[in-house]
Amino acid sequence: MKVRDTSIRNSLLEYVEKKALPVSAKEIHSSGGMGNISTVYRGLEYLEKKGSISSITVSCECGLVRYYYPQNSEKCFIHCRKCHRFFSVDALEFSDVEKKIEKKLNFRISERVMYFMGECRSCLK
Repeated sequence: MKVRDTSIRNSLLEYVEKKALPVSAKEIHSSGGMGNISTVYRGLEYLEKKGSISSITVSCECGLVRYYYPQNSEKCFIHCRKCHRFFSVDALEFSDVEKKIEKKLNFRISERVMYFMGECRSCLK
């Protein structure tokens, strides 16, 4: 049986694609029009298996899985443990480290997804 793309899956993909930062299934669900929360989770799982979106698992009480659109650019994120916001970091800042890793391990890096956790400027005040 062939699984088809549905309007909800298309809406989920469009929502994640438009976001610059990782989003949770609950955030997507609360935006409305995507069916119940189970439908959102199933749709996100389908899109990830298909390779349309990717996810990261965050070890934080705000929730574990965040989804993002991988085709926009190399992904580097910072996550605040206090306010639970995500911030984007320019991936080029890590290019020297990447080159050292490739040279030392004789390994070609084809994709980069990183995140750091800590406290943002606002929460440190």
